[in-house]
Amino acid sequence: MFLKRTTGLAVASLLCILEAPAQQRGRRPKLPPEESQVQQWMAAMSLRDKIAQLIVIPFYGENPHSKSAAFRKFSTAVSELHVGGMILVNRVRQGLAINAEPVTAAAFLNRMQKLAKVPLIAGADFERGASMRVSGTTKFPHNMAFAAARDLAATRKLGEVTARESRAMGVHWVFAPVADVNNNPGNP
Repeated sequence: MFLKRTTGLAVASLLCILEAPAQQRGRRPKLPPEESQVQQWMAAMSLRDKIAQLIVIPFYGENPHSKSAAFRKFSTAVSELHVGGMILVNRVRQGLAINAEPVTAAAFLNRMQKLAKVPLIAGADFERGASMRVSGTTKFPHNMAFAAARDLAATRKLGEVTARESRAMGVHWVFAPVADVNNNPGNP
C-alpha cells in the first residue's frame, strides 16, 4: 500500500511539472556539457520512461547467468521498462543476512549499466559502511559509537572509506548517515 501511494504521489508531481506551460518554467540558461547530456536524455524519453526513472528495484549483489530467470527479470526492468536505479539489499536465509561479494556486485552493476538507456543510480544502505551488505569491506561500529566518541576525524574516515568502497563497486547513492531514533530495544 505504501509503495502504491508513494508511486502515485511521485507520478502526480511529475505530471504537474511536465504539464506546466513552457513560459511558466522560464528560459533555461546554456548548460555545461554534462547537464546538456541529461537534457538530451530527457528530451528523448517518453512520459512513461520519465516515470520509470523514479523506480528503484532491489538486487542482492549476485551476478546471475545470462540465461537465468533472475537475469531476464533484471535485464527486462533495465532495458525495456527503463527503471531509474537499483538498491543493494541483503538476501536473508533462515533469519541470517547473506552479504554480497564486492566483485560480483560490481560485475552485476556493470552489466546492468551496459543495458541501461540512461545510466542507473545504484544505491545501498551502508549505515555502518559497505560491510553491512558486502563481505570483505571495512567493518565499522554502529553510528552511535561514533557519536559517543565525539571523534570527528574517525567519523570523517568512516565516510571516506565507505565512499571509496562504494564507488569501487559502482554504488553512487549511500543511505548514510542516518538519524534514527533509538526507541526500539529489539533493534538498537
